[in-house]
Amino acid sequence: QLATALGGCSGLRVLSLRRNELAAEGATQLARALLSNTSLRTLDLGLNGIGPAGARLLGQVLGRNSTLRHLDLDWNALRQQGIQHLAPGLRMNRGLTHLDLSCNKLLQDGAFSLATALAGRHSERLGREHAARHLPVMRGLLLRGNAMGPWGLSILIPLLGRGHDGELDLSDNELGDTGCLLLASEGLSLLMDLTALNLSGNALTLDGLTALTTVLAKSTRLRELKLARNGISSIPPALIEIPSLASLSLHDNPLEDPPPHVVRGGLAAIRGHMRRRAAHDRKGRCGCCGLVLCLGSAQPSAAAAAEPRDDEEWGMGTDDDEGDVVLGCSQTRMAARAVDADMARHERGRPR
Repeated sequence: QLATALGGCSGLRVLSLRRNELAAEGATQLARALLSNTSLRTLDLGLNGIGPAGARLLGQVLGRNSTLRHLDLDWNALRQQGIQHLAPGLRMNRGLTHLDLSCNKLLQDGAFSLATALAGRHSERLGREHAARHLPVMRGLLLRGNAMGPWGLSILIPLLGRGHDGELDLSDNELGDTGCLLLASEGLSLLMDLTALNLSGNALTLDGLTALTTVLAKSTRLRELKLARNGISSIPPALIEIPSLASLSLHDNPLEDPPPHVVRGGLAAIRGHMRRRAAHDRKGRCGCCGLVLCLGSAQPSAAAAAEPRDDEEWGMGTDDDEGDVVLGCSQTRMAARAVDADMARHERGRPR
């Protein structure tokens, strides 16, 4: 009855049938109704167990439908065969901007089938200029929990870099540090366009994250980064300095720096902690020349003594609060006092 009503409904924009046990038969009837519906924009069929059989007719409908924008098919046991049924429709579809295929056991072969489908949206027969004018940008692609591995990711990266702009969920895909290295070396165009990236549950370590950070640090659009449930012990300082970053998820990692209680405070707390740590590490070092300063001694350090300097530029000053003699340029003495003041404020604000 619902399928019959949907075919003649001209005002419905959003339909959620999530967790309704539609199975293959229900999905097939619904797909027939979509052939004549031109108003629906969002369809959620998640957690319905439609399987490969239910995806067969749905794939044909997607090839003819140009109004649907958001399609959720997560937790439907599609596997590679189901993606193969969807592929012709995805290849011909000109409307979808959000696609959720999470937890469908795609594995590496399913990733290859999906890559083939996405490649069709930018095929040479359309021409690149035509595609740029007429194809909608894929603003959300959710592939969580499909065990694609690094090989599956390597197949997808070149295709995702064409016209993908928005959210990418690759969590729980067994990517490891190899996946991070692939993203860093081959996914530059993809990463620069993302606003949200989820790499949680991929057994990443500091090595992989460091490689990825070298690319992400150049991003001006990334606002949300999820790295939960990995093996990360610390984070590269450059990661927190991404200008556009507004949310960073790091829970359930064996973190040593920043410590867990800081991580629970969110990105602002992490930034504050790491910047104070960096300032503490810089204390006693010249801010303009990088030389180690001598505190409590009128003699310069070996490194400082070896450097030629102008007597008018360099001088010896006394810290009025501590009574220590500070050797260095005037900028150095001012920077050292600023660091001391900042650390003192931090210590006063720490709960006892």
